[in-house]
Amino acid sequence: MLANLHPRVIAPGHGRPLAGAEVEQKLPQLAAEYSADHATGLEPGAGLAAA
Repeated sequence: MLANLHPRVIAPGHGRPLAGAEVEQKLPQLAAEYSADHATGLEPGAGLAAA
C-alpha cells in the first residue's frame, strides 16, 4: 500500500500537491476508506465527506 511508504508530499493527477506531516498521518485513513468505498460500490471518497 502506498501509505506504507510514509510520503510527505502527494502530487495527484489533478489539483495542487498536498504536503506536510498531516499527509503522512491521514493517508492510511484515505486508503482504507477508498478501499471500503470500492467494496461497497460507493463513489470513491464518499466516506471522507463525514470526516
